[in-house]
Amino acid sequence: MTRISLYRNFAGRPFPASASAVQVEEDALRLREQVKPLGYSDYCAVAELSPAEKAVLAERQWLPKRTPETPSFSPFAVLTGREPNRHIRIRSGEMFGFHVDKPGRLSPEGLESALQETGLDSLENSLWAWEPSFGYLCSNPIHSGAGFTLKTQVHLPGIGISHQIEQVGNAARAFGLHLVAAIDQAGPTVPYFWLVLGESFRGERDAFTRFDQALGMVLDLETESRKKLWDRDSRKLADAVHRSLAMAAEARILPYGEWLSLASWIRLGTYTGIYPADLAEVTENLRVQCAPGHLRMVLPESAESSEMENVARAEWVRKALMPFAHKEP
Repeated sequence: MTRISLYRNFAGRPFPASASAVQVEEDALRLREQVKPLGYSDYCAVAELSPAEKAVLAERQWLPKRTPETPSFSPFAVLTGREPNRHIRIRSGEMFGFHVDKPGRLSPEGLESALQETGLDSLENSLWAWEPSFGYLCSNPIHSGAGFTLKTQVHLPGIGISHQIEQVGNAARAFGLHLVAAIDQAGPTVPYFWLVLGESFRGERDAFTRFDQALGMVLDLETESRKKLWDRDSRKLADAVHRSLAMAAEARILPYGEWLSLASWIRLGTYTGIYPADLAEVTENLRVQCAPGHLRMVLPESAESSEMENVARAEWVRKALMPFAHKEP
């Protein structure tokens, strides 16, 4: 998944960190009126959400991880549109963050489409804090200028198993990007990361070209790492893949961290041709659906205890993986 984000502050209004509660509420109400014709109509006040609903938004990366050092960067509200792939965070570092998610690797045409989907082109530029010499004015220098950032979620099992994450991170930084763990349990066997454009810039198209070059470099290194692992000991690698699918398809109790590790190995099996490509999509859907917050929303009984959650997850995964586990690869 690739996320395109556009950050804006209203002209003539203070940045969120220095705004009063009344000013923030006034700006939020003004934005809601401005974007209503664009299809953003569902307003979610974060403080009014249940713990399970907050967990779902966090698992969808719509709420950032809260830390004591950056409490003002947590949004107090989220606006969602008719399409499930776009949302606006209110007071997420900047006053407003417009976000659009696209599946897979983004093309130049996909970038243009995503920029249009935000609806910002339909709003008057005079609404936003902007200065001819600097571009859009944002409290975070990363967002200043074009007011635009890109990030892609990548799965890097070959690099993770080969313990090359640090080297790849250093190579990405040469392009002005960085790798950030997408999941708390990320590690050598759960290598899900965001590749994030972490440098301010002026033009979306030039930035996209640089971003795509860096992404290509990372994916090429991942492909090379998988090939080396396979050439070194294909039997051992295939055994780990087969064991992972068998364990996941037969588990009766399945903690989320353990599922992420098994899912990573199963997806590696699809990349190397051991399993059919459609199993990768099934596994990716399960990665999201079986996250604690999502699971509790669909199966409320899983919230009764951690054991009930792990039992419910195991049953969900078994049903989805059984057709693949009983096929001879």
